[in-house]
Amino acid sequence: MTNSDELFLKWQTCWIENTRTCLGCALEERIDEVAFLDEFTRAYQTADTKMRENNTKNFKGKGKFLAILIVWGIFQAVLFLGAVCAVFHAPILNGAAVSDFAVLSTLLILVFFAALFTVNKHLDFRKYQETWARHTCAWQQYRHLMLCYLNGIYFSEPASPEARRAFKISAIYIMDENVKKFAENMEKKEKDLLYGFPLGK
Repeated sequence: MTNSDELFLKWQTCWIENTRTCLGCALEERIDEVAFLDEFTRAYQTADTKMRENNTKNFKGKGKFLAILIVWGIFQAVLFLGAVCAVFHAPILNGAAVSDFAVLSTLLILVFFAALFTVNKHLDFRKYQETWARHTCAWQQYRHLMLCYLNGIYFSEPASPEARRAFKISAIYIMDENVKKFAENMEKKEKDLLYGFPLGK
């Protein structure tokens, strides 16, 4: 989260002001209120940071995968041209046979297949895309919740104890769902390690 996140800063200001209105004291005087604000802030900031980090890592990883495919295609094209020249006994090849290019092509396929497999399994194990999606979902839910609170949607009287309690319950539910999804991803990782390494899901 950055200082430019106006929605969060507006919600935070409103929440602190409503604490005084609702409870008749400053937020700092209530340990439970401080604990909730700290936890909600941490959860929101984590979702924001992880969403951006995994988005970047996801596309960087896929960029590496695509780069390997492009390089492999270029090398294969060069070998194909070399084989064609060998068929016509081009002097530049110094007597190289078509079989030489066939062997090189086979070796190249094996090398690039191993490289693609390694990159693919790294992406599959790290699950950047799933993690990005999970944190993006939580981040959007937190923002929708704050937006509803600020605009009195579902929270007709934001300063009331009922509205504050409803907000806390909703926020904690989002946190719990995010943790459940994280646990599911970890279990899936363990199964992948135990039961094999498929190339794709």
